[in-house]
Amino acid sequence: MGSDALLDRLESHDRCSGALAVGRARDWEWAPPLALGNCCASRYVERAETADRAALREFLEVYDGV
Repeated sequence: MGSDALLDRLESHDRCSGALAVGRARDWEWAPPLALGNCCASRYVERAETADRAALREFLEVYDGV
């Protein structure tokens, strides 16, 4: 794995971990923060940028039911 690929992978994990931490800190059950973390990481991998709430909603609408 090249250094660029490794960096992309680590950065996507940061987004997943961050979303998971926020959800659990808000006392959410496990499923919603895990889904949010997956969404944040997936969008970062696809677009190479961190999403705000509106961008995540749009991303989810595109992939709803896939």
